[in-house]
Amino acid sequence: MVGGLVGVNKGLISDCDNTAAVDGGGYTGGLVGQNMASIVASSSDSVVQGHNITGGLVGKNDRDISRSYSSGTVSGLQYTGGLVGSNAGPVTNCHSTADASGQWLIGGLIGDTAASSHVTGCTSSGTVTATQHQAGGLIGLNKGTVADCASHSSVTAYREIGGLIGTSQGPVSTSYSDGEASGELCIGGLIGSNQARLTNCYSHASVTATGGNKAQLGGLIGCNSQPVTNCYSTGRPTGIQDVGGLIGLLAPSGSAIGSFWDTVTSHQLQSATGSDWAPPRWPTGTGRATTQMQTIFTFLDAGWDFDKVWTICEGKDYPRLRWEDRPCPP
Repeated sequence: MVGGLVGVNKGLISDCDNTAAVDGGGYTGGLVGQNMASIVASSSDSVVQGHNITGGLVGKNDRDISRSYSSGTVSGLQYTGGLVGSNAGPVTNCHSTADASGQWLIGGLIGDTAASSHVTGCTSSGTVTATQHQAGGLIGLNKGTVADCASHSSVTAYREIGGLIGTSQGPVSTSYSDGEASGELCIGGLIGSNQARLTNCYSHASVTATGGNKAQLGGLIGCNSQPVTNCYSTGRPTGIQDVGGLIGLLAPSGSAIGSFWDTVTSHQLQSATGSDWAPPRWPTGTGRATTQMQTIFTFLDAGWDFDKVWTICEGKDYPRLRWEDRPCPP
């Protein structure tokens, strides 16, 4: 357990920072190797190298991190994140601009989250690179809850690649991505492989299939097996097989209700073109032209909440989440 400030934290760390390089084995962090208490308003801007469970700020987090950030570069084999390598606690209002790289389970903010994890109000914008699978702009593999988060990262891996999350096995809501995702299998603008409920999310990310397979990619989700509700995508998925405007591959347990994709910007007229069952028994999303995607009535008719969750600059932009608090374009 190696950290730029301390190996294992069992107390309160507040307003601390590190700029020195950190090199360790397991449980390596730019500030703390393993956090078992609280970290508040702290940061790391350094080169962090480890093997398993490596983070730009914390290697393994078991408790609370809030209002903290990381930058620099982070590299490891697996469980590698720009902020946290492996997370089991609440991470709130944090961000990372660090570049993260490794073999699998790599995230711009967090490499892997446990079922007890809660990630809220966080952002990432670094470059994420994995030689194998489960890489996400925010989280590589998510098993916890994610809400009010955003990723602006560029993500590259072999399979299960998402602009926000590589593989999601926990509920995700009110979050978005607008970076890039590229690889060979199960690639999504928001989530590469979605195995949990997804609600009130969107993606503007571009999605590109490279290499030999070039399959199972969608503007929002590459491979989906769970309900998707009130979501949309505008990015262009580019590949050869199982390419969909909203979803690439849809399993029998999956659906997309009240969800849309832009047929003009995506260059796609269909969703869920790849399937291991036929005919579709559940909705797979609805394609609409750009002008319709920038009109509130398109979404009101589908039951979207524009009082508490969404807002829109009518005729000028797509729906956005209320927590974003961005001005309308001129």
